[in-house]
Amino acid sequence: MILEQIPFLIFALFGATLIASISMIYFASRSKIFLISASVWIIIQSTITLLGIYQQTELMPPRIMLYGIFPAILIIAFSLLLKQNQEFINSFNLKTLTYLHIIRLPVEICLALLYHYETMSIYVTYDGTNFDIISGISAPIIALICFKKDRVQKKTLLIWNIICMLLLINVVVTAILSTPSPLQQLAFDQPNTAILYFPFSLLPTMIVPIVLFAHLVAIKKITK
Repeated sequence: MILEQIPFLIFALFGATLIASISMIYFASRSKIFLISASVWIIIQSTITLLGIYQQTELMPPRIMLYGIFPAILIIAFSLLLKQNQEFINSFNLKTLTYLHIIRLPVEICLALLYHYETMSIYVTYDGTNFDIISGISAPIIALICFKKDRVQKKTLLIWNIICMLLLINVVVTAILSTPSPLQQLAFDQPNTAILYFPFSLLPTMIVPIVLFAHLVAIKKITK
């Protein structure tokens, strides 16, 4: 199997990052419905991955986009746009949402380690064109700057969220172009194969959507 050479510590770090991302969303909203929904989504994505569906790389559209990324984007869109969900969106704590982005640091470490074990492209690491580590490093600094007593530096927080969301989009697009599929344009010598296998398929289908959702909720709350 392609992941056999990867040490257990990388799996453990990824698992801890996944749990941390879900926990931070929960602490930001205290929503039990989110916890249940996230658990169901993880079960669905894990099952699809273990069945080998995401490894069918010759199909169009790519299976991981069709069954993982696209549905996650639709769920995010419905969560943000439906009027029935406004109470849920309003319940989020902006400060906690900001601290959530610290999880991007261990994500970057995982990507770098997976590249070392030849299961991810260099393009999605900080040695390539992925600058997302800046978001993880700056998150606690921005939280300290923007949240002082009862005052929130909304303009600074808004600009930071937009910039970091653009950094996220950059790495997502790069990842799509570096993953085996009819859309692949980069990294033919060492593509992103790890995300086609469990548990790393939960990176594009769970962790990345959580990070994107955190940005969009924050932007919506700031500009409301």
